[in-house]
Amino acid sequence: MESDRIDKVWIYGDSLSTGTHGDGAYLEALVREFDVVQLHNFAVGSSGLSKITPNGMLEIMERQIMEKTWESLEAPDLIFIWHGTNDWYWGTPVGSYKDEGGHGFIYSIGQAVGTLRRYFPSARIVWATPIFRWEQPDGCDKAGDAFLLANKAGHTLYDYEKALEEASRRYHFPLIDVGRTVNIHRYNEEDYLEDHVHPNRAGYERIEKILLRGIRKCL
Repeated sequence: MESDRIDKVWIYGDSLSTGTHGDGAYLEALVREFDVVQLHNFAVGSSGLSKITPNGMLEIMERQIMEKTWESLEAPDLIFIWHGTNDWYWGTPVGSYKDEGGHGFIYSIGQAVGTLRRYFPSARIVWATPIFRWEQPDGCDKAGDAFLLANKAGHTLYDYEKALEEASRRYHFPLIDVGRTVNIHRYNEEDYLEDHVHPNRAGYERIEKILLRGIRKCL
């Protein structure tokens, strides 16, 4: 793989990565910027990372391994992950690195990264932080800024972001700080989000610049 090109890219994420919002999300920009030859998008709307969430990434990965999906594909050069938001929405416990129940967010990060590296040791794994959203999490009675509003497990989205920051250092994978640098917030979100949650085209144009710059630094 040349330094300015990524031949094969896999994506795991939620509705922000499916391409169903903002006229295709960031996918076209990613392909164009790095001359991507093969893009396999495994993102699922409303999903999170942990098995507590519907169609969570860990569940998808287990199914792909069991069904030998990965064996039928060429190994990825880059695996881009954008999860965390819906773990807040569904109330995944943040947990710890020794989560015996196997459902905590921190434990799930380690499981996801470890499994992918075991199967694809040469692939670059890059994760992105959540962005602002104004939403009512599952099982709660009011909406608010997800970074300030506690979910039914007692965690704000900021808690999941902190878990990602610690995990990126512990497991040595780069974390693109989209949430803090994209400058979408309570007082301008109507200009950049379709429905207080999903970016519109203007929102993705901001996101694309940060994602592409962050990925390029990892090449």
